[in-house]
Amino acid sequence: MDAKHDALAIGPVLKFDGPNHVWYEGKRLLYCAGTDYHRLGFEPEVQESVQQALHQQGLGAGGSRVTTGNNALLLELEATLAQFFGVEAALMVGSGYLANLVLLQAVRQQFDVVLADAQAHASLMDGVRAVGLPVEQFAHRDSQDLERRLRAWQGKSVLVVTDGIFAARGEIAPLDEYWQLTQNYQAQLLVDDAHGMAVLGTLGRGTVEHFGIPFSEVWVTGTLSKGFGVFGGVILGNRQLIQQVVQHSAAFVGHTPMPVPMMAGALAAVKFLQQHPSRVTLLNKRALEAKQTLRDAGYAIEITPVPILSVAFPEKDRVEAFRQYLLKNEIFPPFNWYPGAPAGGHFRFVVTSAHPQEQIDRLLETITRFLQGHF
Repeated sequence: MDAKHDALAIGPVLKFDGPNHVWYEGKRLLYCAGTDYHRLGFEPEVQESVQQALHQQGLGAGGSRVTTGNNALLLELEATLAQFFGVEAALMVGSGYLANLVLLQAVRQQFDVVLADAQAHASLMDGVRAVGLPVEQFAHRDSQDLERRLRAWQGKSVLVVTDGIFAARGEIAPLDEYWQLTQNYQAQLLVDDAHGMAVLGTLGRGTVEHFGIPFSEVWVTGTLSKGFGVFGGVILGNRQLIQQVVQHSAAFVGHTPMPVPMMAGALAAVKFLQQHPSRVTLLNKRALEAKQTLRDAGYAIEITPVPILSVAFPEKDRVEAFRQYLLKNEIFPPFNWYPGAPAGGHFRFVVTSAHPQEQIDRLLETITRFLQGHF
C-alpha cells in the first residue's frame, strides 16, 4: 500500500524536520498543529535522556510491572509527577487511552451509574462500557443538565466523567461547576485532563489548577504525549486510590509498560517544565493573543488560554481554497474530522511555546488575510 493510499485511509503522511516544520507532499512547510504544545520532544536534555536509556537499558520494559517490568525509572517518574501536580501519588500506565480503563476497572464496584459529558473522550466512554457500568450522557458543557441528572440519581453512587479540555476545538469544561455539583450531590468527579496537563494553570497542573479545585477532591487521568511531548498515561490521586488500582485492575496487571527510553524521556520532560514554568505562561499568553487576533479579524472564537485555534468554513469550496492558500504560503493545512470538530471538519491550528514569534505572526497574518478576503 503506497503512502497516498495510507493518507486517504488514515490521515496526512508527515515527516518532521525539527520542531516547527514538516515535509508534506514533497514540500517543507511551517507546522502549527498537533498536540505537542511545548515541542518538548525536541529539547536536547529530553533527547539525550532517551539516548542514554536506550544504550544502557535497551528498548522494551521486559514484562508487566508486577513481574519484571517495574523499572526504577518508572518509580522516579511517578514520584516526580506527584511532586509536579502536588498530589500524594501518581501511577504510570502504557498510554493515556489505557489510563481510563485501568482506573475504571479498579473502582467499578463503587458506583451505580456514570454521568458523562456528551463529548467525553472515547477512552472514557470505552472504559465505562468495558466495565459494564450504566451510563447517561448530559449535554455538552451543560452544568444545568448535569444537575438534573444528579438530582434524578440522588441517593445512588454516581461517577461524573469529563475531559478537562476537549481536544478538537480546545473548549474548557466548566470544571468548577461540575465539581461543585459533585460536592452538593455526594458524587465523584473524574477528569481526563490529557490536553490540560502542562498547558493550563500557573504551574502547568492543568484544568484542575486552572479552576482552583483541590486535587484531593477529584480523580485525574491524562497522558504525557501532549503537553509533555513524550508518551505514557498517568493516573493521579491519593495513595489509597493508586494502591486500589494496582491491586484490582486487570489491565494494569496484564499490560507491558511504555518502552524504557520513553520513561527516561518523560522524566526529563517533566523535570524540564518544573524548571521552566515560564514556558506554560508563554503558551497561555500566545494562545490569548492569537485568539484575540482572529476575533479582531471578524472570526468568532472563544478567548481562552488553550493554544488550539479551530477555524472552520461551512462551504466546501472555501475549505479547499483555504487549504490551497495555506500551501501557497508554505504552511501545513491541518484539516481533520476528529470527534468534536465542527460539522464538515475544521483546520485545527496550534501555537506553541517553542515557535519563534515571527512564525506565529506569519500564521496569524495568513489566516486573517484569508478571513478578510485580502488574498
